[in-house]
Amino acid sequence: MSGRLTSAECSCPDLVAAPPSWVAELMGDADLESGLGADSCLTVRRRGSWALVRVVVPQALSMSRLSLERASSDAYRRVAAAIATLGQAPVRFWNFVPDLNASMDAQTDRYMAFNVGRYDACVEWFGAEGSFDRRLATASAVGVRAADLEVHCLTTGYPGDPVENPRQVSAYHYSTRYGRRPPCFARATRVHVDPTPLLLIGGTASIVGEESQHPGDVIAQTHETLDNIAALIANAAPDVAQPLERLRQLRVYLRDAAWARDAGSIVSSRCGGVRRLEFVQAQICRRELLVEIEGTASLPP
Repeated sequence: MSGRLTSAECSCPDLVAAPPSWVAELMGDADLESGLGADSCLTVRRRGSWALVRVVVPQALSMSRLSLERASSDAYRRVAAAIATLGQAPVRFWNFVPDLNASMDAQTDRYMAFNVGRYDACVEWFGAEGSFDRRLATASAVGVRAADLEVHCLTTGYPGDPVENPRQVSAYHYSTRYGRRPPCFARATRVHVDPTPLLLIGGTASIVGEESQHPGDVIAQTHETLDNIAALIANAAPDVAQPLERLRQLRVYLRDAAWARDAGSIVSSRCGGVRRLEFVQAQICRRELLVEIEGTASLPP
């Protein structure tokens, strides 16, 4: 990636409900699994030790708060059942929620309603909250313009290791200021891929502790987000001298496509090892947050 981005490299289309391009390359011409029931809203593709599970909840945009909570929980249960049939373990989730920031009542937006359903399903799947630090996979949840809710989960034949960020409160310990149930994901997952372990980094934003930082300032938020990613990589690999140089694939979610050049210049100047940088326009979990970044990092053996 060059230090100076071209207009083409800074293009920022509307988000389509699909994981980033590195996942498509990883799965390649994966075979569609059969024998997983008659659920027309669930698909599973498998290639070698990897699988990608996808559940679609049609017309979630028109659901009430209670219906969205139930539908989100049911989507995660269907993912869990498919993964159990495969005999694999989840290592990365992508959640695409229609109109993520829209209010559903005086205290609840659509992201908060989604979190209620996800939390309830994760408690059933992984056990009580006390086990989350050992069992949760990393994730992102962003808003799409489409009407359907989609959950995509990357799995492998062996569990990954959750990694947290010492600069942030673990998402599953957030206070009720951010919803009746907290977001249920690890900040990253370390995956044991030979010869180089891989760190799958979930959606990361300008949050320190549990507080949003630098409202209205996309440049400061981008720097803070990268500081969080650096701390996360350093926690996964304490001996790494320059954590951001370990980044390989990045997707940048922006609330406004016009910020792609500014955010991209910061990323390209601070993350010299990135091989692919893509931008998409999307709603982010809190209205005051303008940028969210996810990606992968190579770790020492």
